[in-house]
Amino acid sequence: MNKLDKDKQGDRYFVEIKAKFLPGREQWGFMELLGKPTLDVPKFYKPEKPTNTKVA
Repeated sequence: MNKLDKDKQGDRYFVEIKAKFLPGREQWGFMELLGKPTLDVPKFYKPEKPTNTKVA
């Protein structure tokens, strides 16, 4: 899968949701939306740094 150039990517939205863990299915289930989607980045959000897999 190829990544799109930054200028071709759409906006990223952040949402607040209420979720419940479903142990029988070992996954999270959506319960409700707590706020409107926003373009504002939450202050606790820390984006992942790309790992350098090249070996010199």
